[in-house]
Amino acid sequence: MKCDFEQSELLSEDNNFADEDNFNYTRVSHPNIEEELELDVDSDLELELAVNSNNSSITNRRHLFTSGLRNVFLIHNIKHVQGDAILHILRSHHCLSYLPCSTRAFLQTPQKSNYNIVPLGLGQYVHIGFKITLQQKLVCIPVNQLPAEIIIDISTDGATLNGSFQFWPIQYRIKNIINSKPIIAGVYIGKLKPCDPHKFMERFVSDVLQVIQDGGVSINDKKIPLRIRCFIADAPARALILNHKGHMSSHPCSKCKVEGFRASNRMIFNVFLIHHYELILNIKCV
Repeated sequence: MKCDFEQSELLSEDNNFADEDNFNYTRVSHPNIEEELELDVDSDLELELAVNSNNSSITNRRHLFTSGLRNVFLIHNIKHVQGDAILHILRSHHCLSYLPCSTRAFLQTPQKSNYNIVPLGLGQYVHIGFKITLQQKLVCIPVNQLPAEIIIDISTDGATLNGSFQFWPIQYRIKNIINSKPIIAGVYIGKLKPCDPHKFMERFVSDVLQVIQDGGVSINDKKIPLRIRCFIADAPARALILNHKGHMSSHPCSKCKVEGFRASNRMIFNVFLIHHYELILNIKCV
């Protein structure tokens, strides 16, 4: 009997374990705890959205300030030395410490040029283009203010850079539009002025002739004809473009045959003065 009792007791314990294995656990939920969890999740999302919105607002304000300051630098032609000093002062304020240190980085000056720089004599020449710069200018003009004909003045002149390099731009100006300013179509830089005026003006002349042959330039599906009014240049630039001797030589003029002569370290071209000096020289010789 004792064995039967122990055996039956063991069987009942096994059945209890079996019942525990087959027991279906039911989730006990507490409404207050769930509400608190939902509130925590919502507050975290709101906080994250607020932080992102604040960061976006700060980024936009920085972008607007940087763009405005960059335009001021460009419009007023702030030099790099001056710009570096201004940026140094601005960066001393903790709100503006994100600004770059140098003007070159601030203006985002490209390190490489997309233009083709070619050797020309003892210097280099870069051709920006006549047609493309003309179209870029005309596109910015309202349609009702576009002229029926484009009238341009062409010019070039030399300037010395750092006392050792000469800078010769080829530029033009649209005469019959409002607030017209010179537009650069090509630039030469070298230790001496361009040695060959034909190569210096070749690509610019080719661009202008191509526009004239095409009947003008197309703007907003409208072709506007082109007319050259004049070529503006001082005496040295005129001598370079016409490929004749300079204004200090004895035959500087391409329009007359007056020959100059040097007297008292001066070049004399006036016909009356030439005869006057000849008389003086003859008297001295006698």
